[in-house]
Amino acid sequence: MDIASTSTTHGISAIWGDGRFPAENFTLKATVFMKSWVFLFCFLTPFLYGIETPQPTRPRLENVSFLRDTAALSHEDALMLLRYGTYRALPNEAISFGADAATYWVAFTLPPNPSQRFYLEFLYDQLNRVESFIYDDDQLVHTSINGNSVPIEQREVQYPSTRFILLSSEKTLTYLFKINSHRPLILALYVGTQAELDYQTYQNVLPIIFFLGGVVLVFFVNLMLFYEFKMKAYGYYALYLMSVCFFVLSVNNFIVYALHASENLDQWFKTLSITGVYVSMLLFTIHVLDLRRFSLFWLKSTYLFCCAIALLFLFFFAHRMLFAIFATSAFILPLYTLLIAFFAVLKRIRFAVLYTIGLFGFHAGMLVYWLTQMGFIPLFPLAKTGIIVGSFWEMIFFIWILVLKSKQTQRQYHSALMRIREKEQEQLTNAKFISIGRTIGNVTHQWRQPLNALGAVLTHVKASLLLQNTVRKQPLLDSLDTSFEILQHLSETIDTFYRFLLKAKSSDQTFCVSKQMEILLNMLAFSFKNLGIEIQLRIQSDAILLGNANEFMQAILNILQNAKDQFEIVRVPHPLIRIVVKQRCRRCRIVIIDNAGGIRIHPIERIFLPHVCAKADNSGIGLFLVKEIIEKRFHGTISVRNYPKGALFIMRLPTVE
Repeated sequence: MDIASTSTTHGISAIWGDGRFPAENFTLKATVFMKSWVFLFCFLTPFLYGIETPQPTRPRLENVSFLRDTAALSHEDALMLLRYGTYRALPNEAISFGADAATYWVAFTLPPNPSQRFYLEFLYDQLNRVESFIYDDDQLVHTSINGNSVPIEQREVQYPSTRFILLSSEKTLTYLFKINSHRPLILALYVGTQAELDYQTYQNVLPIIFFLGGVVLVFFVNLMLFYEFKMKAYGYYALYLMSVCFFVLSVNNFIVYALHASENLDQWFKTLSITGVYVSMLLFTIHVLDLRRFSLFWLKSTYLFCCAIALLFLFFFAHRMLFAIFATSAFILPLYTLLIAFFAVLKRIRFAVLYTIGLFGFHAGMLVYWLTQMGFIPLFPLAKTGIIVGSFWEMIFFIWILVLKSKQTQRQYHSALMRIREKEQEQLTNAKFISIGRTIGNVTHQWRQPLNALGAVLTHVKASLLLQNTVRKQPLLDSLDTSFEILQHLSETIDTFYRFLLKAKSSDQTFCVSKQMEILLNMLAFSFKNLGIEIQLRIQSDAILLGNANEFMQAILNILQNAKDQFEIVRVPHPLIRIVVKQRCRRCRIVIIDNAGGIRIHPIERIFLPHVCAKADNSGIGLFLVKEIIEKRFHGTISVRNYPKGALFIMRLPTVE
C-alpha cells in the first residue's frame, strides 16, 4: 500500500536520504532461540543500512512535476498540458495522495547524459500500472510499460520492482509516466545504475526478509509451546504472527510477485491479513490477560468486536472502501485494545504493564504507517517500515510475557502435580490400611477354627478332671499333644502373616511364583472355605520372578478379594476361582478366572483407574494398585475381559533364569 511522493534532483529523494533502519528445558531453548534472533536483528540491520556505495555521476532530473487526470488524457494531451504549464511541481516532502482512483501523470526532463546507462525506479512499489512515454521535443521516441499488474516477462526491464531505462541521448528528453493505482499513491524516484538500484532494493528487502524469518521462527516456537502446554494464548499468538507475516508480504508486494495476483486478489490478501492481525490479537488479549476471570463485560465486548471487525472489513472490501479500512485499523482498533490494556493495568492484572508497553509500540508503528499512507503526515525514513518496527517492538514484549507465562504455568503444573502426588500417596496409604484390615480379617478366619478346636480340647480335659475320680495319663498327654499342635499351627500362621506384612518394604529379589501362590492360598483358605468358594490352582511351570514378593502377593490378593466380594453379591451355586500359571519365552502368564457374573463397568478398562468401583462403600484403589505393581514394579502387563460366566484377568510378567 505504499507509493511515495518526492522530487529528486540528486538521484535519491530528499525524504529517503541515506535511510538507516534503526515446558523448563523446552522453554529455555525457545528463549535462547528468540534472544539470538533479536540480537542478530538489532546488530545486522543498522550495519546493512550503514554501508555506503560509490556514487558515480548521475544525470539530474529537472522540472519534476505531476498532474491529476480525471479526463482520461492521451499521452499527446498530457504532453500538451505540460507545455502549457498545467502541471504542478512535485513537493520536496513526500506526502501520500491517498487511495485515489484517478490517473496521475509525472513528468521531468533529462538533460544530455553520457553513454553510461542509468535506470529510474519507483521506490514505493505499490503502482498497479505505469506507462512510460519518452519525447524528443514533440516526437515520441520510446514507450514501455511496468507495474504490479504487468507480468515480469512483458516488462522492458524484467525485474520485480517498477524500473525503467533512461535513454542515453545528446539532446534533452522529456519523460512522461502515466500511473494508475487504487492504492495509496506515494511517488519517490531513484536514479542510478543497475547495480546501485539492485543494492538499494536489497537494502530495503533484506531487513524485511530477516524480520519475516524471525516471525516464522517465533511462530513455530509458539506452535510447539501450544502443543506442550495446551494454552490457547500460544495458539492465538501463532495465528497473529502468521497474519502479520502475510500482511507484511502483501504490503511489500511479495504476494503479487509470487502469485502474479490481480489487484483485487492483492487487496483481498491485504484485507484478510489485517483482519487476521486484529482478530487474533484480540483473542490473544483475552487469554493472556485472562479477562474471563476479571471482567465479563470486556470479555463479551471483545468477542463481539472480533465478529464486528471481520464483517466490517469484508463489507469495506466489497465496496472498495479502503479508506474506511485504514481509518479503522489506525484509530478505532488501537483505541479499543489500549482501553483493555489500561483497564488491565488499573486492575493490576498480571502481565498487563508489559502487554500495554508492547501494544503501544505496535500501534504506534501501525499508526505512523497508516497516517503516511493516508497523507496526514509527510513520509520519513522509517515510515514504510513502521509496521516492522512496531511489530518488532511488540514481539519482544509479547515473547517476554509468554516466557513468563510459561514459567508460571510450569510452577502451577508442578504445584498441582505435587498436590496430586500427595493425594495419591494418601489414597495409597488408605489402600494399604484397607489391605492390612483384610489381612487381619483373614487372620481372624484362619485362627477361629483352631481356637475353637483348642477350646474343645481344654474343655474336655477340664470335664475329665471334674467328672472323673481318676485321670488317665495317656488321654491327658494326647490332649496336650493336640493342644501343642494347634498352638504350633497358630504360630506358623502368625509368622506367615507377619512375613507378608514385613516384606512390604523389603528389597527386590528373585522368588518362585508357585511357592508364593501356595502361601497366599493357605492364608485365604479358611475365609474362602467359609463362604463356600473353591480355589483351584494349576501350575504348569515353575516361573521365577525378580521383584518384591509381597507386592506380587498383594496384587494377586486384591484380585481374589474383589472376586470374593462379587460372590457375596451374586450368590452363585458353586463359586469357583481358577488360577493358571505357565511360562513361555521368558514370560510368566498368570490367568485368574471366576464365575461371579463379570464386571459391569463400561468400558471395562476403567476398573484400573483410581476411584472407579462398582461398590459404593469401596475406595476403588485396589485394582489401580494392581496395575501400578504389575506394570511399574514388575514391568509386565495386565488386561481384563468378561467371558460368559465371569471375569478373566491375564498378567504377563518377565521372568529370570
